Amino acid sequence: MLKAYFEDVEVLSQLLEKQLRLVLSRTLNTVRKEPTVIVTALRIIEREEKADSFALQVCLIILILCEV
Repeated sequence: MLKAYFEDVEVLSQLLEKQLRLVLSRTLNTVRKEPTVIVTALRIIEREEKADSFALQVCLIILILCEV
C-alpha cells in the first residue's frame, strides 16, 4: 500500500534524474569544446543575480518607508 502511494514520486524522481544527467552531460561537453560559452553564461547569471538582489533591497526599503 505504501509503495503504491509513492509510486508517482519514484517515477518523478527517475525523470528528474534523467533530465539532470542530460543537462550535466551537455554542460560538460560545452565546457570541453567551448569553455567561453559557459564563462559568458555564468557572468550573465551573476550579473542578473546582483540586479535581482539590488531590486529586492530597493523594494524592501520602499516597503519599510511606506510603513512609517
